[in-house]
Order: sequence, then C-alpha cells, then structure tokens
Amino acid sequence: MVVLVALSAFIVDQVLKFVLLRFAPEYTFLSTRTLIFSNSQATVISIIFLILLFGLYLRDRGLLRGSFEGSLGIGLCFGGAFSNLLDRLWREGVLDISFGWFHTNLADVMVLVGLILLFWFYFSTSQRASLK
Repeated sequence: MVVLVALSAFIVDQVLKFVLLRFAPEYTFLSTRTLIFSNSQATVISIIFLILLFGLYLRDRGLLRGSFEGSLGIGLCFGGAFSNLLDRLWREGVLDISFGWFHTNLADVMVLVGLILLFWFYFSTSQRASLK
C-alpha cells in the first residue's frame, strides 16, 4: 500500500503541475528559493529527508504496513518529497500554484498531511503500548 500511495501521490502532483503549466500558466510560479534556502540547499535537504524517511520505513515497516494511517502517511511523504525533488532537479525549482500572494503546491500539502498522519500513528501506537 505504501508504494501505491507514493506512486499515486507522485503522479497526481506531476499531472496537476503539467496541466496547470500547459493550460493555466498564469496560476503557476517557479519557486527557486524557499524562505531560508536556495534551490541547491533545498535539494540536499530533500535528499536527506528522503533518506531519513526510508530509514524510518525500514525500521518500522511491519508496524506501518499494518496501519492504514501509517501506510498512508509515509506514502504521501514519499510521493510528495519525490515529486518536489524531481521538480528541483528537472525544473531547477518547484512549480507552485499561485493564489495571489499565497504560493503552494500539492506535493507540499501531501508531505504535510503525511507527517501529521505519521505523528498521529506514532502517538497512538505509543499510547496503546503504554496502556498494556
């Protein structure tokens, strides 16, 4: 399930970016910097994040596979992070969707939702373990 969620998240984000860039370029914005880092620094941080996420998955794959929110969370994190990493390597920046002054992209939202689900999963798992 983790691979299916990650692949689906990656494909949905890339297709959305392609469609918006092709048919509504006025709503897109190539973000070559984050608030703190340049594109090359953000690329390195993305790679480190993916390595840490993969290590977490290898360590707890039995727990994660047995849980819907755990599998969904780590899958969304992988898919969103890979999608943004591909953008940084291919486009030399992340293609954001612009809503006036607010810029974001679906991959960032997927990573955020995935992290929230992972925190929920680990918190609820540790609570259940402490009750035993």
